[in-house]
Amino acid sequence: MTVQYNQLVLTGGPGVFFKLLLRWRGCVFKLIYVDVLGFLATYAVISCIYRFALPENLQRSFENLVLFTNNFQSMIPVAFILGFYIQLIFSRFWHQFMIIPWGLKFAISLTAHLPGTDERPRLLRRTCMRYVLGSLILTFTRISVVAKKRFPTFESFISAGIFTEEEIKLLEGMQLHVQPFVPIVWTTSLITLAEKEKFITNQHALVSLITEVNRFRQGLLNLFFMDYVCVPLVYTQVVTLSVYSYFIASLFGRQYLMDSSPLSKQHDLKDWYFPFFTLTEFVIYVGLLKVAETLVNPMGEDDEDFDINEVIDFNWKTTWCIVDGMKTSPPAVVRDAHWRQSVVELPHTEESRKLISRPFRGSMYDLDLHATSDHIGSLLSMSGHRKSQVS
Repeated sequence: MTVQYNQLVLTGGPGVFFKLLLRWRGCVFKLIYVDVLGFLATYAVISCIYRFALPENLQRSFENLVLFTNNFQSMIPVAFILGFYIQLIFSRFWHQFMIIPWGLKFAISLTAHLPGTDERPRLLRRTCMRYVLGSLILTFTRISVVAKKRFPTFESFISAGIFTEEEIKLLEGMQLHVQPFVPIVWTTSLITLAEKEKFITNQHALVSLITEVNRFRQGLLNLFFMDYVCVPLVYTQVVTLSVYSYFIASLFGRQYLMDSSPLSKQHDLKDWYFPFFTLTEFVIYVGLLKVAETLVNPMGEDDEDFDINEVIDFNWKTTWCIVDGMKTSPPAVVRDAHWRQSVVELPHTEESRKLISRPFRGSMYDLDLHATSDHIGSLLSMSGHRKSQVS
């Protein structure tokens, strides 16, 4: 989903970022090429009609329309409106990713507070983790078309081993808006049961686990909030109308007048036929609008939308490995290689040594103010002034 290109821009340099323009997936030209072709075709048709189809009196009328539109087109504050809209959409896009709950912290807490390699503690850990991840996947199926296609029905949850048939029957008996949070309630009940069965040995561990479950539940709720409350439709409409109104006006206001026209001097432009800079402006503004349209719902199937399947798989694989896959004990505690050293410096390769910069000790460390006579004089004058005040 989200297009990765960090490996292509490891360091800045001539032409590095121009290479990104050659990529098609996630490219701005993939989003706007239809609009660009439509704009150029319409511009060309209007220009041909003006040059070859209109009689001279109508050509003068069209030229007056061009001058009028060109004068008042700048009254549409498209850059101002579009800039604020992009800022809002991208902030919302990034915030929506950051509130996705991840099961790693709960898995580590579960392993620490509910230890044991016997069947019963393993069963409790695995079931708690399965319920938490099942709640996450249920939530994604409500807000993401990608997750919905992967798990379209409750039967797909059973076949994937996320829930059992009995658990699905219980979920189906619940109201729709409650279903994603029911496994969370089951998890808290199992944690309380583990404490009663003495697998959780202190109240602090119990509170810690319940707190983690609640934090995970709040993350799911935040995802529902972001899905439920959209960017105001009227704002999106205003931005879209502003951009397209601006370029509809450009179809007339940016037409070149024939050099033979008596009004061409007022237009103050030669007849270049092709609208080079208008096309550049179109690519930038409409490109930004298309970026906003892509990011407004990152739970879809666009190139820059979140890879929800990867989020699900990462949570599923890593948390299972943590709660039950690490069956060996930690390595033996031994003296490390730097045991007899108080100040340890790590080695460098020849390549990394070339990148060593100044040490981390503050930018003012090497500044010697006492070497400046003016500074010493100012210090002495301040000292004398203070003594006079005291006396």
